[in-house]
Amino acid sequence: MDLKEMLEDALDPVVRNPIIVKAVCLVLSLINLLCISAGEATFGVGISLFIGIFSLAVSCIIIGVVASDLQLTISNIKFFKYLKPNGEFKWSDIQYTYGLILASFNFIGILMNAALATNIHGRPYGVAAFFSCFLFLAFIIEALIALYEENVEDSERESLRPSNYSEV
Repeated sequence: MDLKEMLEDALDPVVRNPIIVKAVCLVLSLINLLCISAGEATFGVGISLFIGIFSLAVSCIIIGVVASDLQLTISNIKFFKYLKPNGEFKWSDIQYTYGLILASFNFIGILMNAALATNIHGRPYGVAAFFSCFLFLAFIIEALIALYEENVEDSERESLRPSNYSEV
């Protein structure tokens, strides 16, 4: 068994039930926000609070969209069609984009919370940095799952074509 097969076997339950990673992101965002709120107010906490609230809000919205099965409706909005040259915008593109943006925000959150924890402010921000790290990894995993889903869709599309088929 090679690395690709091992990765596919590990991702299979998560890809079949996409709400698992989104629920983990929601819980980690909530815990992270509670940790940040438990610390004393100081310079720089506003950025950490914004990142925490934004991550929590986006996670809630995404869970609602996936639970309501509105992915196709969301990806067919005209705004998204203008963003891609060929006009075909899939849910995996949106999932990859928000996963990468939130992972980047939470990486900044790791740095901010770690900087706040090294000052006099201490423990709540250290715990928030710890949860921000896991949140960063969860959003990276979500973006990777989106790439995996897109590759599976592309390979299924190619396998359905006849062998003498050529694109014009």
